[in-house]
Amino acid sequence: MKGTQLTGKYGLFSKYNVQKSDGSPVDPEAEYFVLRLDDGCSDKRHLQASREAVLVYADQIENHLPKLAQDLKEKYHGTVKLKATENFIHNKYGYCYYDVCEDRAFIYNLYVYPEYRLRGHAKRLLKYAILEIRIIGHEGEIEIEAEPRERSIDRECLIRFYQDIGLKVLARRENAGA
Repeated sequence: MKGTQLTGKYGLFSKYNVQKSDGSPVDPEAEYFVLRLDDGCSDKRHLQASREAVLVYADQIENHLPKLAQDLKEKYHGTVKLKATENFIHNKYGYCYYDVCEDRAFIYNLYVYPEYRLRGHAKRLLKYAILEIRIIGHEGEIEIEAEPRERSIDRECLIRFYQDIGLKVLARRENAGA
């Protein structure tokens, strides 16, 4: 589509000219999508969606471009409406609590609503909690209990899931709930 300027209903493909900050040429065949992320944006719904999109992007590139992913998360994590009130993080998909005291950090009560399970929302909530704990300054292990609330959740799978994220799984409480 070289030399053709596409214009969609809302100016898609024609609203911005993209150039590299170092002055090197841009690929004329490339397609770019620009998101406004600063607080100067007057459309708060657009700003919220843009920041959420950047955090999803950061999750997706975490293994490939870890420094960029970390920078994006540190800059925009606290700006989205993923509510972190005191030690409670929640969104429409679920919630979890965390606590940091002295030299110990603990995540508990992770819950993802059934209709949103197996879509990465538990991992995302945990990563937000971990980021909050790191921002507070805790550098040590972060602990979690692997006690599923529902029989449909396999405890051994839950333990592996938590360990893969880097959490320390606490020993099972005997007589839990007895």
